[in-house]
Amino acid sequence: MDLRKWFTTTSTTVKTVMPSTTISDVDRPVTEAHPKDGRRASVTASSHNDDDTCPNDLGKDEPMQIRLNSYPLRLFGTRNRSFLHAWFQKRDWLEYSVKADAAFCYPCRKFSARSATQIKIGQPQSGTRLDPAFTTKGFHDWKHAVETNKGFNRHEMSKEHLTCYSMWKEKVSRIDKGKEISTLLYAEQIQRNRYYMSSLIDVVEFLVSNQLPLRGKIEAFDHMDEGGSGLFMSLLEFSIRKDPQLAEIVKTIPKNATYTSHEIQNELVAVMSSIVTDAIVKEIGDSWFTVKVDGTRDPTGMENISIVIRYFNEKTLEITERLLVMTIANSAAECVRNLRSEDEFCILCDTVTASTKDTPVSAKRRRQVNKNLSEYVVEETTGANIIDKVELRRLYFSALDHILGEIEVRFSERNSKFAAALAGLDPENETFLDVKSIKAIMDLTNSTIVETECIVAKQYISRIKEEESQQMMTTRRLLSEHHKVLEAMPSVLSALKLAVTFGASTAMCENSFSVLKNVFTDNRRAMNHTRKSQLVQLAFERDLTKKMRNEWKDLVLRKFNSSTRRLQLF
Repeated sequence: MDLRKWFTTTSTTVKTVMPSTTISDVDRPVTEAHPKDGRRASVTASSHNDDDTCPNDLGKDEPMQIRLNSYPLRLFGTRNRSFLHAWFQKRDWLEYSVKADAAFCYPCRKFSARSATQIKIGQPQSGTRLDPAFTTKGFHDWKHAVETNKGFNRHEMSKEHLTCYSMWKEKVSRIDKGKEISTLLYAEQIQRNRYYMSSLIDVVEFLVSNQLPLRGKIEAFDHMDEGGSGLFMSLLEFSIRKDPQLAEIVKTIPKNATYTSHEIQNELVAVMSSIVTDAIVKEIGDSWFTVKVDGTRDPTGMENISIVIRYFNEKTLEITERLLVMTIANSAAECVRNLRSEDEFCILCDTVTASTKDTPVSAKRRRQVNKNLSEYVVEETTGANIIDKVELRRLYFSALDHILGEIEVRFSERNSKFAAALAGLDPENETFLDVKSIKAIMDLTNSTIVETECIVAKQYISRIKEEESQQMMTTRRLLSEHHKVLEAMPSVLSALKLAVTFGASTAMCENSFSVLKNVFTDNRRAMNHTRKSQLVQLAFERDLTKKMRNEWKDLVLRKFNSSTRRLQLF
């Protein structure tokens, strides 16, 4: 089971209505992620070629290749024709406008050497011939679109298109290699910006890893030496004093791009949390996993639900548990719903009555059991005389039924089979690798166990146990120390991995509640749940968060730089 599909971006369905034609199920395909840094491969086009006459639904950073279930029809002679999404194949430059129902050429539209005025009037420049049908007006001659020496093929072979296409691909190549023109011209300043931003990331990483608060009342550079600046500003000020290079760089940072506000702190925390989550999902890969869930209520009344993933790490050959996310469930409505019952009303009514009446209730006025409850099992007193044997009998049997029901749920036949299967995968158990015993846990994953492999594995493990008579053999030891040998017995290896992956307790979830208590202190109750969840995850998965210092530093910078920033980092 691949957990990565839970976190992949799915295509978005948009419904668009065009004049005289209804188009449904418009599928805008998700742009492929950058193979190295996870960013979308974007191209910054020349601003002077962005013409106002072009439809506004064309691509800005890359061709907009929209795929529709059906495109609008146009009448050519006696036959209706339309654009076909198959034309996008082998034509990465081609894009389609839904509003104009026309095709355009992205590189010619973005990288042409002409000015917007020349494009409008169709004047040539430097001997080149620019086709306005693919830049401003739009091409919609579907009848001759793919004919030889016409339509797309003619435009694709034109000198102007080849020049613009070459410029576009060169730009993409520079982005891939991190050698954009602006980067080459301002390499030194960009290095200073990255050094400064790296220092901010280090400060955030240190604080979240140690479960410390970031914010204070003051977030400005000019007041860092004053009280109430918070640990983020205080630690940054300390770093500036101890690092002469950083102190010189700070002097070159614009006042409107110091990136010390709480909004930037939240963005950095969110970027780090997303990187940690992606790393966990990637680490799980195709391995089987167990989802553990447990909850606790914080002082604000919110039910915090920790979701922990338990899986076998193929790299370290160890069982691993990671905090994937901490979500919430508001239990206030549930509390109110529980109060809306006849029993709670009776308890409240009796309490109020007892506090307002000084005289006891006469014994002659004996309270009777509500007749409406005669067909129900009543688990608590209804206010009737407790001496009544019928009432006592009802309470007695209802309590026993409740206990028996819990026992049947917790120790059902299915759960008993799982327990027997886990015992059958314990090298010290008499039923070790018994095919019938371990069948229940193998059925969970629709896996099969080969009996001959079990026989060979038992003989091999028995010989090891004789050689190491003083050491206890465990399933974890088998997987970590004898993994190479067990690879020759894949069904046995799979069964042993399932045994250690099977979650039997929520101890790791409870451990995350301790981090929650340290993060969600009395002075930090104003934070929203998203930030709280991200801080808990980063503090709990401290070994992954520490990778932000060196190994994942460039990834953090690139993800942070994916939005428009005043400081150029790449």
